[in-house]
Amino acid sequence: IAWSLYGNYFDVSVISREVANRSFSGFNGIAALVQSAQFDSPRVAEIRSAAARMLQSWTWGLPTELAGAATLVERSNAVAAWPDGHRHYYESDYTVHRRPQWFASIKMFSSRTKSGESTNGENILGSRQSDGRFFLSMNGSEYFGRDVWPALDWTRLPGITVEQTPTAADATYGFGTRSIVGGAGDGRNGVSAMDLAPLGTGATLTAKKSWFSFDDSIVFLTNSINATSANRVETIVNQWPLSTATAAVTSGSNWMQADGVGYYFPTNPHVSTKRETRTGTWAQLGGSTDTTPFSATFLTLWFDHGVMPANAAAEYVIVPNVTANAMRDWVASNPISIRANDARVSAVRNLRDGALGIVFWSPASVEGYQSDAPATVYITRNGTHLSVSAADPTNTATGSFHLTIPGRYRGPGATPSGGFTTIEVLRNGGVTFTTTLEQSPAKRRAVR
Repeated sequence: IAWSLYGNYFDVSVISREVANRSFSGFNGIAALVQSAQFDSPRVAEIRSAAARMLQSWTWGLPTELAGAATLVERSNAVAAWPDGHRHYYESDYTVHRRPQWFASIKMFSSRTKSGESTNGENILGSRQSDGRFFLSMNGSEYFGRDVWPALDWTRLPGITVEQTPTAADATYGFGTRSIVGGAGDGRNGVSAMDLAPLGTGATLTAKKSWFSFDDSIVFLTNSINATSANRVETIVNQWPLSTATAAVTSGSNWMQADGVGYYFPTNPHVSTKRETRTGTWAQLGGSTDTTPFSATFLTLWFDHGVMPANAAAEYVIVPNVTANAMRDWVASNPISIRANDARVSAVRNLRDGALGIVFWSPASVEGYQSDAPATVYITRNGTHLSVSAADPTNTATGSFHLTIPGRYRGPGATPSGGFTTIEVLRNGGVTFTTTLEQSPAKRRAVR
């Protein structure tokens, strides 16, 4: 709960049909935090910190049975702070990546999870909410606090790749058909992956989507975009509710910045953009009879893959909480290097710290790293030590796969051979396997 709250609200990707209700807030979240902060547990310090932080912005008051608990939290001297880091929830096909000044998440679905829900006639436009939907918030209120949901274009949710059809946004929900959906990380940063096959009547689209979450940015890679229908296919970079209708947009040859969000297009700067004021009602989302019109101005960015794309791709980076000048400097420093993005493997290296994220869609190799099965991998180096985090995105309960890395290393489960080291990774239902290896000293020549 603490990880999926930011400001006064839950992440939209964990509330499903409740997004159709105007009155929704994080009330159930703050209630859970202040109550669980009262008893000892291994994570009580983290819970109290999150509760204290949420109480700082909470404006609606609390009922008597919670007010006392909230007072105890405020008197506990807990450091008020949201969680900070990276988590992939392997049983929910859900990733959270957050920093003190912003919150981001990715919602996916697989053959193990349903794409959403529509109960009591609610959420009748939300069928694309789990197609790799990206949610970003910096002040906590950009979407919820200004009631922009009725005005949203639900066929262009941030992060998704979508066929534009009259029924692209409807109430179609169910289990997915693909098993490769997962993620891995070291608690600070990580990798997520989704073999996409959207649900819906006549849907023909398939694609492979991956996300690489680093300290100050998230890299979005999509490849193998294929569709056989006559519908246009798009990859949505963002649909951002601008703070004002006239908010400035600054751009360079391969980047943009607007409203504190930066965008970098390393391989294809030809992105479509539109600033549009849209109007809608809560009744249109279902579950409400409120026909009061609500308007909001959005900046929407997307890649247009055209009709019947064959192995199309999209690559871009989002940098949250950045000024235009800082974004210009960020691009000039060129900190991101895309190493691969095809049907076998997607990989990105962060040139600032050397971290490498890899998604093996099938047995493959990249830069000397190899896997004999689908895998998500995140690797960092500290001197002679290599930290490896890896997971099975198919969530198989038993067995293992093998990850081979260049160089000779010693450590738990490591088997060096020639100029490489092989690690046996337990599948364990998608749980991230972590190990730290030490580089073996170079062999000394015998001196006669």
